[in-house]
Amino acid sequence: MGKLALIVDDDAHVRSMLVQLLTSSGFECIEADSAEAAFAALAKSKPSICILDIAMPGMSGAELAWNIRQRNPGMPLVAVSGHLDAWDPDDLADLGFTKVYGKPFDVPEFLKGCEELSAGSVPPSNDAST
Repeated sequence: MGKLALIVDDDAHVRSMLVQLLTSSGFECIEADSAEAAFAALAKSKPSICILDIAMPGMSGAELAWNIRQRNPGMPLVAVSGHLDAWDPDDLADLGFTKVYGKPFDVPEFLKGCEELSAGSVPPSNDAST
């Protein structure tokens, strides 16, 4: 089975950038601009990793992560946000995020983390990456 990433971000430019990065690293990508669209995508496919923006209108990425974790306990969840200062890293881990990256992030580090998580070779971490 190939690597499939679900990218959830309300900003079309950020989604596009993440799709380009992950596609260049061998991922197929599904895009969603809201939690509702993410649930619809998850009903049709089983991604190997979900990349979520934390600050979204409506249901936040934090709430979405918690909901995904309830339905798919082993799903690797990655937070990508420019608003990490409002969150405690332990709270994000409790919500189900496996990795956390602040915007802007180190691209090679991000891609390596996504590769490892998609392959199931990284245990969850409470450390927030910057």
